[in-house]
Amino acid sequence: MRLNVAAPNSLYGSMSLGGMAVLLALRNRQSGVLVTEAHPKVLRWALWHRRYDYGVEARQMDADLSLALGVDLRTANDHEWDAAASALAALHALRDDWPRDIHALDPAAGERTVRPCGPTRYVWPE
Repeated sequence: MRLNVAAPNSLYGSMSLGGMAVLLALRNRQSGVLVTEAHPKVLRWALWHRRYDYGVEARQMDADLSLALGVDLRTANDHEWDAAASALAALHALRDDWPRDIHALDPAAGERTVRPCGPTRYVWPE
């Protein structure tokens, strides 16, 4: 018999389960916490009509996001840029600047919305 050890984050579904676990823990501490979803790569295109290519355009991406956030931003890697872009979406959710909430759309015929951890928002710039 061969024994293997795997990091929990490398397992299939770990992001979904881990994210839900964090969300439930946060909601146990503060029931009204705002939970948002963001997709930084798609958001990059929606806001600046430019492809997401951190390896080539890191400084331009930082400049664009700096202007949008109103701070001087200098990310060290794509993960930091993604986090800052997600913070931008959360900021707009808090201020109701982006009124379109994709999670609030009615499901198509034959579909249903499942919210195992309560309400979430996915605001979109329009």
